[in-house]
Amino acid sequence: CRLTRTLNKLEVVGMTAVYAATIRNRTDLLAELLARGGDPDARRAAKARGDSDASPLFVAAQYNYVEAVRLLIAAGARQEETMKNGQTAINQAANFGHWEIVALLAESRPDLVDFVGVDKWTGQRIGTPLVAAAGGEPYAGEPPAQRKSAGVPSLPSEEADYAKVIWTLVEHGADVNAQERGGPTALIAAAMNGKSLIVEALLGEGADPDKPWLGSDYDGMTPAMIAAKHNHAKAIDV
Repeated sequence: CRLTRTLNKLEVVGMTAVYAATIRNRTDLLAELLARGGDPDARRAAKARGDSDASPLFVAAQYNYVEAVRLLIAAGARQEETMKNGQTAINQAANFGHWEIVALLAESRPDLVDFVGVDKWTGQRIGTPLVAAAGGEPYAGEPPAQRKSAGVPSLPSEEADYAKVIWTLVEHGADVNAQERGGPTALIAAAMNGKSLIVEALLGEGADPDKPWLGSDYDGMTPAMIAAKHNHAKAIDV
């Protein structure tokens, strides 16, 4: 069959074969499909229920499918492709603390380590991958089982994965003090969430401990002030 043709809608609504192999982490099938000319950027069809507009690379980054990411990069997947919420694959991997995938993407496209996307629905500019990693855990309100299936770290001890993301991004040229208009720096995001290990990692990479948050409800407040406001004693100590 044609590799770009959608599968039977009773099986997988709106998915191409490449997309289906990726989301099921069937790297054996994915490798075969890509070798035979399958489109590494084939998104879900617009008619699909709950369509997220995600590409295979974005899905692999979200679910921490390291080998699938390798295959898609080798096949020429467009890493600058964004979802409707303005995120690229490296933003998504950083969000979830998937440091191995961040490393693969950063090594392949170091020009995207400071990527700032724009939400297609609201027009709002989102933070860099570094800020995403410092904030972390975007699915905090979802059931534990769903968080686990998405590969989202849920325990404080797994903060180390986010620290590895920080080190990887900075190693590949990310600006540790970057601040999007009205948004926090990575250090402020970590301090606000009480992530003392991330605070330590960022300071070790040269983050400015006195750079304030500008253009928000916290306007003019430093990372320490924000940590104090949220009662994060360990972050203040660091």
